[in-house]
Amino acid sequence: MASQGQGWTMNLCKAGKLGLAVLLLVIEVTDSLHIEDVFIPMYPTQNQTITMDCVYKLSEGEYVDSIKWYKDNEEFYRILPNPHRERDKVVIFKKPGINLDRQNSGLLKAGTHQLVLKNLTLNATGRYMCQITESKPPFHTAQMEKNMHVIIPPDSGPEIHSLGKAYTVDTVIDVLCTSGKSYPAPRLDFFINDKPVGEHFITRYPNQTFINGLQTASIGLQYPVKAKNIISDDMSQLSIKCRAKIWDAYWQSVVQKTTFKRLGRMLESRSNGVPTKGASHPIHFAGMTMVISILMVHYHLLPLFEGNPHHLALNDRR
Repeated sequence: MASQGQGWTMNLCKAGKLGLAVLLLVIEVTDSLHIEDVFIPMYPTQNQTITMDCVYKLSEGEYVDSIKWYKDNEEFYRILPNPHRERDKVVIFKKPGINLDRQNSGLLKAGTHQLVLKNLTLNATGRYMCQITESKPPFHTAQMEKNMHVIIPPDSGPEIHSLGKAYTVDTVIDVLCTSGKSYPAPRLDFFINDKPVGEHFITRYPNQTFINGLQTASIGLQYPVKAKNIISDDMSQLSIKCRAKIWDAYWQSVVQKTTFKRLGRMLESRSNGVPTKGASHPIHFAGMTMVISILMVHYHLLPLFEGNPHHLALNDRR
């Protein structure tokens, strides 16, 4: 029984050593190839020339079997580095939207592969992946991918339409903002005195698409001018800003100004800035003052007419 127990113990030890050896081998293989980063411009513009860099790290004594580039999971470029040949073997697969600069693409140095795309079109938008495979079994493969969006910036800045010269309380600022032609259409937002305007004051209209694929955006602003909406008591001017933005690639703003006329403040200035009770009804009180004045004059002059022959003659005629 003792010898049988010792045999089990030895088998377990051997199995443990074998498992540890396999684990170390896996760790070694995994660490032998590593892609540190893939540098791809996120928002290039149409007709631009760009470079994509795949930076990787190999263990000493290891070699690369192939470096492949994919767009939307379809391979379009492959290079087979060979330290024993003067030129590496390159294979290119045609794909819509990919205009490869073959002369300037390749291994810049050990650990960095560069891909150059020229004259970008909108079809170049997609998800790009760099994939590297080792030259020795088990042919470990590493890969990394990133998105790229090709844009066409607007041909002009945003414009604000129909802004009045002045507004008073209980009126509505009703304006429209439109963008220039671009792809994609920018997002438009309104600001009043640099404060974002709430969505419940904004109407977002459908984008307009043209034959060439370009788009324009438009939004409306219906902002009621009320005392609670006015940010500062000293505000005499309202700054209306419309901003056009395409992701983090493009943004441009237009600003127009209008005057806010505060009627209450105009009345206070007539009373030397001292507010009085009932000052909001000046016509009513002025009328009462006039009536009282007429009654007083009539009261004081009435005795003068009594006994006057002209006054008596007038009474006789009536």
